[in-house]
Amino acid sequence: MNEILTLDFGGSALKYALLNVRQEFSESGVMDAPKSGMEEFTNCVTSLYEKFKHRISGIAIALAGTLDSKSGYVFQSSTYTFMKEINLVEILNEKCPIPITLANDSNSAAMAEMNYGCLQGVSHAIVIILGSAIGGTIIHNGEIYQGKHFSAAEFSLLKTNGNDDGLDYIWAKKNGSNGLMRLVQKYKGTDKRYSGIEIFNMANQGDTDVIDAVDEFCRHLAVQIYNLQTIFDTERIAIGGGISAQPLLFELLDEYLNDIFRREEPFALTNVKPDVVPCKYQNNANLLGAYHHYVSKYGGQ
Repeated sequence: MNEILTLDFGGSALKYALLNVRQEFSESGVMDAPKSGMEEFTNCVTSLYEKFKHRISGIAIALAGTLDSKSGYVFQSSTYTFMKEINLVEILNEKCPIPITLANDSNSAAMAEMNYGCLQGVSHAIVIILGSAIGGTIIHNGEIYQGKHFSAAEFSLLKTNGNDDGLDYIWAKKNGSNGLMRLVQKYKGTDKRYSGIEIFNMANQGDTDVIDAVDEFCRHLAVQIYNLQTIFDTERIAIGGGISAQPLLFELLDEYLNDIFRREEPFALTNVKPDVVPCKYQNNANLLGAYHHYVSKYGGQ
């Protein structure tokens, strides 16, 4: 009864794991995301609760959206659009009568890195999660900054073109996974769809078209990192998501960041280049962070 069932609700999949007091994964798995409505979502959580209820003392959830992690109230979720203006924890407690916590998925990743990973001892940092969209977290004075309306660091919606009124020029379109794929399609002159793994496999094997696409992707990413650094003056910026495991991403990114900051020197600007690093826990960060959020509220039990 000392394990916590942790759930990471993503855009296409639900990852789950049982974690013990030593932050060890004793069991884990992946399911299709329950996206048809609240009934499917609730049944999904309930089925996992019933499966593990003799082993667990609580449930920790990571979810994309604007939410209050203290009360479990979801204002809205861009991934699960049927979830709006509801107290998700109260709804789930009707069928799962054990302590349940809820945290934003990007903030969960940040908590994992702050407490166990690459951001230990760092007081001012930013976490950027590159996935289908772009998740983000701002860490100020060692604490996660959520903003007045719990919507700070919604990096996906940052504009990259001031003349556009739609969503064509938001940052998610540039540096989300679909943005990378579209660049590869452009450089290779094809409509074929590629996964992130396929793209970096081709790049690492010397496909010059794909390397050019990844290069442009990193140039866009470097510009936005520079902008964030200008605003927040961080010590370190951690990048997560599936492609954060790719050394090529950081090699190209470092080249562009060095170039940007070098060009600022003649103007005597005080912006300092941050330490840009990959997240330590990558695909497990949300699960581990959700676990930490639970423990910080209820203890290890």
